[in-house]
Amino acid sequence: MDSELMTWLLLAACGVGFGAGAVWQTMRRRTAAPVRRRADRVASRTQAPEQPAKPAEEQSVPQHGVLRPTMLAITTLQNSVTAADLFVQRALEIDEPHYRRLPATEQDLKPLSGLFARNCSLDWQPGDGLSHNVYSLNFSSAIGAALGSGHMPYPSATANDLQIIALVNGAVPLGEPLPVRDFGVGAFPHVNELWMMCDPTDKKHELDDLLEYELDIIRAALPKVKLLVPAVQGLAWDRFWDQLFDLVRDVRRLGAEPGRAQERCVRTDELAKAMYEVNDRIDKAVSDYAARISTPDEADEALTESIPLMLERELAVLFLRTLAVIRVISGDNYIHGMHCSAHIRSNVEHFTDVHVLLDRARRIALDALETQSRGMSAKALHSAGELQRDADGLARAHDAAVERLMQDVDRLQTAIDRHLILQGRPRRFAVRMAPDNTVEALLVLEH
Repeated sequence: MDSELMTWLLLAACGVGFGAGAVWQTMRRRTAAPVRRRADRVASRTQAPEQPAKPAEEQSVPQHGVLRPTMLAITTLQNSVTAADLFVQRALEIDEPHYRRLPATEQDLKPLSGLFARNCSLDWQPGDGLSHNVYSLNFSSAIGAALGSGHMPYPSATANDLQIIALVNGAVPLGEPLPVRDFGVGAFPHVNELWMMCDPTDKKHELDDLLEYELDIIRAALPKVKLLVPAVQGLAWDRFWDQLFDLVRDVRRLGAEPGRAQERCVRTDELAKAMYEVNDRIDKAVSDYAARISTPDEADEALTESIPLMLERELAVLFLRTLAVIRVISGDNYIHGMHCSAHIRSNVEHFTDVHVLLDRARRIALDALETQSRGMSAKALHSAGELQRDADGLARAHDAAVERLMQDVDRLQTAIDRHLILQGRPRRFAVRMAPDNTVEALLVLEH
């Protein structure tokens, strides 16, 4: 009984102690001064300006409809794209102005229409940069190598042996192969005929028209020179013309035929050497005239003799530049062709300068008028005045001839350089189709 009472008394004492402590803490907090809290302020960060939202990329609208091929392969082996002889695709639109038409008649192209009857099925959209009616041709290297080595195919009974395989991007076949329509029976295979139409070895050279133009200029200048030079020199120029014309005929001849045609390089060098000898003779004659004249009569005679010399010198330049064109046509070396082109300009730059003779004649005429005018007759005075006017006229004629020859140099060098550049590149051919889907023209790219 006593122990229980002690327990309850202790519990009561503990409760009173805890209650008194709680009351004391509450009263202390109420009477104490409030404590201010310290707040650390941080400056706000500068935000980057908002960039305008990028417009959403325009997504290509999927095109629906028939899938069109991008290339056609023409082959003799069934379903064999790798053995194709010819590939056809649309040409670039920017290349159209640079195509040159090859000589091929409508009758020549008609049998080949079956090769290109399905060209219109190739993919084309306005503004895609591809031509609407011009198609580039890409021959297999095997065809060129075979025909270049002298292989001639046997005539075929039909063209149906050829197949056209449509290809999409990545050279993936599209659909089933289609046969080539036959427009000629018993002829050579159509691809081989097309190659022979494109092959330049049996056709007129690209510079043949330029060569003919140079010959026409010589034909027009030769009679005037023969009229003014002595008879011996006239016969010599006739012989030079015969040699040049015979050389041009042999250069235009196809193949290395036996006879003088194989000696065209030696004959060209011999004729060029003869022209340089003519130039040396004219240069020496002009310098001799300028050194020995001392009277107005001698000066007048020297000016008269210089007229045919100037015409001969111009004719020699025409011969030399024609020979340079012949060398380019008969050769296939780029460096050699560039040397020939450079020699055309050097021949004009070394043209005989008659101003030394003309200045000497002017000084003689002026000295006679200043020192001997009182003792000279009216005829002599008139001759002295005419001498000065003739010298001025010959100077103008000389300068005009040199300027004309220099302009022709630019024309010739442009044509030769362009030919040499194209000669070193692979030839690229194409066909132009007519609105009725027939072959209109056979083309070659020249740029």
